Amino acid sequence: MTHDLKRTVAFEKRERFSEQDIEALYAQVADKTVTDGLVFAIMFENRRAAVMTALEEGIAEQFFSGRLFMLGDSAHKMVPQAAMGANQAIESATAFVNILRPFLSHKTSQSSSAYITQSEVELCLEQYDLRRRARVTEAFRRANLTCRAHLKIGPVSEEYWANLPKMMSPVAISKLLDSFSRGEVLENWSVGSTNMAVCTGFGEAKECMSKL
Repeated sequence: MTHDLKRTVAFEKRERFSEQDIEALYAQVADKTVTDGLVFAIMFENRRAAVMTALEEGIAEQFFSGRLFMLGDSAHKMVPQAAMGANQAIESATAFVNILRPFLSHKTSQSSSAYITQSEVELCLEQYDLRRRARVTEAFRRANLTCRAHLKIGPVSEEYWANLPKMMSPVAISKLLDSFSRGEVLENWSVGSTNMAVCTGFGEAKECMSKL
């Protein structure tokens, strides 16, 4: 369940909620129908646990500093929507591997030192930042819009619901699926590749891990 706080809260001053806050919010929605024959009060009364937390979102101005880099929520945190937070974290990790692996392979094949210099690391991380920023920004925008639409916050929500029939058209759904299909994938790990054959076989876990 999501609830509009009616205000923006800075990260360093993020909200903390008490049991009283949970009970107060529950009182507002206790009689809401979840599905036929089931209201929210029944679910709440039979709960195992209840937690109230602020949903945070934001994209870091830079995904790296020196030899350190960020991915997932530390770099691009978004509100829950279509599991995009987790998916973008996986894509960022994949992009980093795709950028770093050829570089390491080149270093180890040379007679010179296999150690990576500071400038070389920063070059890799600059490429990582550039490669990921546009896609995570788009996923962030979609999550932001959808969450606010569901909470019915402002004119953006009104526009969203007014255009919902168009969003369900074959053309719109095709565009959405196309955006998912453009996700980062591990290079040289396509179906039928040697890597995939090894790592999907039984008893080959050790060899598989050595290739990662």
